Amino acid sequence: MTRLDAGPRHRDVLGSDVLVRRGVLNLMTSGAGIAHSEYSVGDDAVPLDALQLWVALPESRRDGAQAFERHEDLPVVDLGGGARATVVVGAFGGASSPATMYTPIAGVEVNIPAGASITLPLEPAWEYALWEAEGAPGAAPTRFGHVVGHGDERIPAPPLPAVRLTQRRRRP
Repeated sequence: MTRLDAGPRHRDVLGSDVLVRRGVLNLMTSGAGIAHSEYSVGDDAVPLDALQLWVALPESRRDGAQAFERHEDLPVVDLGGGARATVVVGAFGGASSPATMYTPIAGVEVNIPAGASITLPLEPAWEYALWEAEGAPGAAPTRFGHVVGHGDERIPAPPLPAVRLTQRRRRP
């Protein structure tokens, strides 16, 4: 799954040839294997806001056919207080994405206005991860989480890895 702000182009052996845009889901299923490319269009630098997830296919689908889906109209859930959630994959808050998923997972982009307080309709049996794209949520600097089988004990999470992005160099 890829969500980007502007400009890269996706092409694959299935004949898909699309410009990747923010707010549009491009979902490629590799099945038994697929060849594809993602590359910048033009010579100028463009702002990039990207989220790309790789999800393991279950054994029953692992050796299946390749597929590519593009969804430009994703469902939005009103969370109250001006907050909204776009359901990219899976189901969330009573809405379901049109994307085909073979693994039970929910991918949701949540937009919360500054100063708003909301409650997310989460499934109690699922694990969740949050990624802050913009703003300052005011979360405590130490990361803790509940681990099944450890009662009320809060287990510290390992530190986030340091990542440094560098500009891609074009070959002559």
